[in-house]
Amino acid sequence: MKPLICLLSSLLAFVLTASAAAPAPAPATSSHVWTDDKGNTFAGELMSANKAEVIIKSPSGSIIHLPRATLSAKDQAYADKAQSAEPIEVKLDVSRVKFSAADDNSNKGYTITTENWGYDITLTSKASHPATNLRVEYQLYVRQAQMGESMSSQPLKNRAGAKTISTLEANGKTGFKTTSVAARQLHLLPGFYWKATGRSEDVDDRLEGIWVRVYQGKTQIAEFVSSETFKKAGWPTTTPAK
Repeated sequence: MKPLICLLSSLLAFVLTASAAAPAPAPATSSHVWTDDKGNTFAGELMSANKAEVIIKSPSGSIIHLPRATLSAKDQAYADKAQSAEPIEVKLDVSRVKFSAADDNSNKGYTITTENWGYDITLTSKASHPATNLRVEYQLYVRQAQMGESMSSQPLKNRAGAKTISTLEANGKTGFKTTSVAARQLHLLPGFYWKATGRSEDVDDRLEGIWVRVYQGKTQIAEFVSSETFKKAGWPTTTPAK
């Protein structure tokens, strides 16, 4: 038995020795050759960058924090471009607002109030670096009726809009207003009716809601919808009704 035990021990020692000597596979990294302001070069992977410093991971795995000013102007630009292309997290705040309202009581038999409604959209970056090439696309959903028609019979129509944001700063915020939708409120005076239909119903157009998507390049990074019912028909791919 002793020779067998010795043989097994020798084999185990050989396996352990071979395993310890075998080089570990190198991780795949997007390494970059950096140049400092004195002309020295070194390799490393960009981790993050801001206005004060650039953080680089060396081939050995150590993390290096470098003052931004110690890098060449070319590499500072490289860091900014690489960071701005990285998908970021964006918080969307969407609120419905009335832009304006006007009354017209010159017509006999009814009064008209026209209100222009839309949304305020605010994007807040959750990233520690600036982002570029952002585009916000939105759909406004509205019901509008002809004089005397029932609102319940009106189809839901959409109004498309978009906004390009050239740069969103690190942890920054930006906002804009959507296009407006005119919502009329026509109220018949007592004793009057609509000649075309013979009805006496009021007409109240309504801005029903909004669906918003945010893209960075071709990647969708955020979404907001005021009602899940809008998703049933999917994101409109044809020219919206006017």
